Amino acid sequence: RAPRHATAHGMPQPVPGSHLGCAASRPASEQIAWVHFPKGGTSLGTTLAHYASNSTLRPDATMPSCTRDGWMLRDELGRQMTAGHRCAGAASELQFLSRFPMALWFHCRFWGKDEQPKGAGGAFNFGAHSEITPAAWDAYHGRFFTTFREPVQRVTSAYLWFGPAWPRSTRMNATAYAMHVRGTATKMLAGQMSGARCNSRWGACDTSVEPDLSLATRRLKEGFAFVGLTEEWALSVCLFHAAFPSPCRAISEFDNARQGSGSATERRAVASDVAAVRDPYDEALYAVAT
Repeated sequence: RAPRHATAHGMPQPVPGSHLGCAASRPASEQIAWVHFPKGGTSLGTTLAHYASNSTLRPDATMPSCTRDGWMLRDELGRQMTAGHRCAGAASELQFLSRFPMALWFHCRFWGKDEQPKGAGGAFNFGAHSEITPAAWDAYHGRFFTTFREPVQRVTSAYLWFGPAWPRSTRMNATAYAMHVRGTATKMLAGQMSGARCNSRWGACDTSVEPDLSLATRRLKEGFAFVGLTEEWALSVCLFHAAFPSPCRAISEFDNARQGSGSATERRAVASDVAAVRDPYDEALYAVAT
């Protein structure tokens, strides 16, 4: 089946409109704003995309996996994508949107995060690690979706994922990195800073910003339609479909789009260093989420 904007021949046609600007043109029940914490669960994008398309996507459509060299989307894209290309930057979401363009499949359904640079096919990345700006809060209040991850595990995964991209001369150890990214989730919910700024080497990171836990907590309690837990992935996906009646695409929704880097031994060592650094902001926010 084609999405709702289609010609008589069944081919979807683009419909113009900015993402923040067109939110009001959809009923609130059809709007989706994905708050994507770094290493918090890229795979949620698969569930949200299928739901937003009214289940018109093919069952195996998924956020491209970094570990399968393009198996899931190979026939759709017409070429095999190397793991390096697939995992670079925001490749998972942007490569997905190159096959399923926002304007054709998800018109005015997603917070398009227009402030982000355009990616493949001119698509805005609905999975970017953007903070909830005042404009986004006004447009999508009550329609935010996210998955939280236990803070030590999230930071451990982020360090192993983003850390190697830093030049050796400026690369931090795990303890310094944990201090560097304290309050990431809190700052994103409070609209203070994009999660990509401190977690990755790209963008200016102002570590002097005090995370506004009060505002972040209020927004979490008042502004979200769905909150899942990365540690309880299968349960979270099932709860999503119970709360928002829709088919469960088991072939794609339980795929890990961004498997963690590093060996088991390395992950344990990094987690030990990260755990030694308290993050009172994200720990408190996670407690509210759970």
